[in-house]
Amino acid sequence: MTKLFPIVVALGLAFAFTAPALASTGPNPAPPTMQRTCVKAGMKWDAHQQRCCKDMTTKGHCMM
Repeated sequence: MTKLFPIVVALGLAFAFTAPALASTGPNPAPPTMQRTCVKAGMKWDAHQQRCCKDMTTKGHCMM
């Protein structure tokens, strides 16, 4: 019983520090916010709206 408590505390701390890092890589991560990372991710950069998007309109703006 005396060994169980430190193990539970250690696992709790490990989970507390790793859960936020793992939560940000879900099925729909946020789009890149810089032009270089947007192009590197294979997406299109809308210079007028200063954002990254997957699809562009014929005028070159992000589709909503």
